[in-house]
Amino acid sequence: MKVVIVNCFDTYEDRVLLLQSYFLKRGHTVRVVTSDYRHFRKSYRTDRPEGFIFIHAKRYKKNLSVKRLISHEGFAKDAVSKVRKLRPDLLWVLAPPNSIIKSSVSYSRSNPDMRLVVDVIDMWPETMPVGRLKFTPPFQIWKALRDRYIDKADLVVTECELYKKVLSGRCDRAKLKTLYLAKRVSEPESEYIKDMDSARETMQTEDADCVSGKQAPPSDRWELCYLGSMNNIIDTECIGDIIRALPKRPKKTLIHLIGDGEKKAELTRTCTEAGGQVVFHGKIYDAVEKRKIFDTCHYGLNIMKNSVFVGLTMKSLDYFSGGLPIINNIEGDTYYFVEKRNIGINFRREKGLSEEELSKYMEMRRCVRTLFKEKFTVECFEKRLDEILKPLTGG
Repeated sequence: MKVVIVNCFDTYEDRVLLLQSYFLKRGHTVRVVTSDYRHFRKSYRTDRPEGFIFIHAKRYKKNLSVKRLISHEGFAKDAVSKVRKLRPDLLWVLAPPNSIIKSSVSYSRSNPDMRLVVDVIDMWPETMPVGRLKFTPPFQIWKALRDRYIDKADLVVTECELYKKVLSGRCDRAKLKTLYLAKRVSEPESEYIKDMDSARETMQTEDADCVSGKQAPPSDRWELCYLGSMNNIIDTECIGDIIRALPKRPKKTLIHLIGDGEKKAELTRTCTEAGGQVVFHGKIYDAVEKRKIFDTCHYGLNIMKNSVFVGLTMKSLDYFSGGLPIINNIEGDTYYFVEKRNIGINFRREKGLSEEELSKYMEMRRCVRTLFKEKFTVECFEKRLDEILKPLTGG
């Protein structure tokens, strides 16, 4: 079977590589049609992974701009033109941009033997922090590019149950399937977690500064981690409230920042004014280096503005793979996992934080690792793909 995967954003490439690997393992021919423009870096890429075909996209600098819309529209048109030449048996399209849904549906109508899968990774304009502008005609027309055409796909995959629930009003429910994000974890499970599990019967965590040479989260202060882009969708005020709500300990609260972005200065200032001490690590891509920081922290911060419509974040997946519980304010799937699987704390300003619930971080670490192994490994991803593709491929 010839498979073509279409993706506009390098930020979704982890998922693309998982899909590519899945199909290759099963003996299929796979080509990935993707943009040569990096969304976050706002620059063109020169690296070309094996099996990738680049579509030259127009440059844009602002995330909310006419130039960006023109760039996406041009990509959708050129990508489908390339698909037409490749003549796939299965076309897997990642959305957004919403324009790629309309273009791929148009192509599938003239190729009825081909199977079309639309993979909804984000929902535009719902997830954009633009307030009531989402309900103005330009944004509603943009949204309609998805809603009017998505039911024409043979299968609609969503990255979380929250998106699936919303799209059930726009699409035949039988077509809707959730395929969670997944993460490759090549490094061994944190020695700290394993050592603490074996030692918990004979020692108190509060009295241990380290275990087998691995630094344990300290007992005389709180250490939190924020991982990811420091942009306009994170709720910096909420992070400040969390720091203020922490029960006082003798030493300062440390906030480890991993990443960068236009809101770095604002986030740093908010943390400092709330009584925290910021440790800025910059961008770290190496999983082992991130794990070392996670091992010194009590919780990871999974905090976004309440206007952002998202059920599961990539940062939470990083936390989970590292065995780090979260303090969360995101609704949908993440809220459910926190409530039902004991992997952290759902923060509400009116509720605050108590020493009693915060002190359960070691128990939560074990629960986080269990959840990750059950839901978010590559093996889970591939098993789920087997299930959802069986009706299409007969495999």
